[in-house]
Amino acid sequence: AIVMYMGATGLGVIRSLGRAGIDAYGLDWNPNAVGFYSRFCKKKLVFPNPMVDPERFVNELIELGKRQDYQMVLMPAADYYVSLISKYAADLSGLFLFNIPEPSIIESIVNKSTQYELAKNNQIPAPTTFSPATIDELADQEKALEFPVLVKGAVADVWQTVFKEKAFIANSLDELKQHYEQAARNNVRIVVQ
Repeated sequence: AIVMYMGATGLGVIRSLGRAGIDAYGLDWNPNAVGFYSRFCKKKLVFPNPMVDPERFVNELIELGKRQDYQMVLMPAADYYVSLISKYAADLSGLFLFNIPEPSIIESIVNKSTQYELAKNNQIPAPTTFSPATIDELADQEKALEFPVLVKGAVADVWQTVFKEKAFIANSLDELKQHYEQAARNNVRIVVQ
């Protein structure tokens, strides 16, 4: 198996595979990712950053697949790898094994705004969520908000390229506006829960 993303999630996946006796390679664009240091990581694959150069990433993955005598299983452990496999499924399907839905389904799950709408439309319980397009929309929601609220990226992978924290807590409308402005300066769309 190839575990795609060697952060904390990938580390957990590679440990689980290793403990089950499955050989796993770690793949990430960050050569110092924590998962690479696991004793269960049989091989370290450092590839181009798929968020910066997805075509180059996919081309290198295709070349890796062509060099193998068998189809390895792709196990994405981060949203952007799931999205990438889905988008390039036709190019990768003869070389690797994976089970990923079509891009429209993936995008509706990866984007927290559309994920909430999908859950709501299918009567799946979820915290009240909205994604303000402007700071004025925050003020419009003030009466509906119950502080504290959670502020996170609409798309986690975009958020994580800018912020180290997974989310922010806002205890007031003023704090919420500050978080909104900080995200907006970095072209990051937020969701508020």
